[in-house]
Amino acid sequence: MTKRILGIIVCRRCAIFLTVLALFSASGTAFAKEPRAINVAVAANFYQPLKRLSEQYRQETGVAINISAASTGVLFQQIVHGAPFDLYLAADADRPQQLHERGLSLGEPFVYARGVLAFWCPGCRDVSLDVVKRWQDQFSMANPKTAPYGAAASQVVQRFALPNDPAPAVGNSVSQAYQFISTGNVKAGFVAYSQVVDQPINAIKLPFEWYSPIVQKGVILKRSENLDKVRQFVQFLAEQSGPVLTEMGYLPAMDLSLKEFPVKGLAAKELSANELAASELAARGANG
Repeated sequence: MTKRILGIIVCRRCAIFLTVLALFSASGTAFAKEPRAINVAVAANFYQPLKRLSEQYRQETGVAINISAASTGVLFQQIVHGAPFDLYLAADADRPQQLHERGLSLGEPFVYARGVLAFWCPGCRDVSLDVVKRWQDQFSMANPKTAPYGAAASQVVQRFALPNDPAPAVGNSVSQAYQFISTGNVKAGFVAYSQVVDQPINAIKLPFEWYSPIVQKGVILKRSENLDKVRQFVQFLAEQSGPVLTEMGYLPAMDLSLKEFPVKGLAAKELSANELAASELAARGANG
């Protein structure tokens, strides 16, 4: 009798174990079918364009993009110290190159966009270049040491000897510089044109000769465990981002020349010196 009871208990336990095992197997199969998300570290200025492109990519492929936005310098330090990103989209060319030289990237850095600096004054009726040159009030800007848009703004400040009294409101990123203005803490300042592209009266693109080019480069990080999907996403950016970039206040990546662009099958396009000069002239003409 005792042996029979023990046998029943053992069988019941076996049944429960097999049921649980079957559930785990089923759930494991289900999870395996879900595309793994791609973790992207992106410069603050490019958050909105990337958010829009990422949503389009998710709808087309089912692959989600996890976006972490901050200043280029802050993200660089996080990556150097082991942050688990798959892709780094900076607001300059220097930090991606440094990662490549440290052996942390897969392939050469690639250009994905070119940024445009703007001066924004929400309370001004009409912002002109003369307004910028003669500005005497406090203004905001991103930190020149960590944010490329801040470095560009610093060149304009020095060019026209804009006032340091009161001291500029310096944000950790161009997004924070924008927030200083949007919240009314500062009357005006230097921001990414992409942030104010919908405000043609209160903002103005600054001439390209006033600051060094803001060439935004990216790298695929070698530590990624999701390389095939990351390559596919970078391919998507190269092929589909042009109209979005133009609409949202950027210049297209004219030199996806990138001889070692880390995407299989992407045709390399090298621009001659004449083509580059022509593209710059066209951009300046568009700049007014």
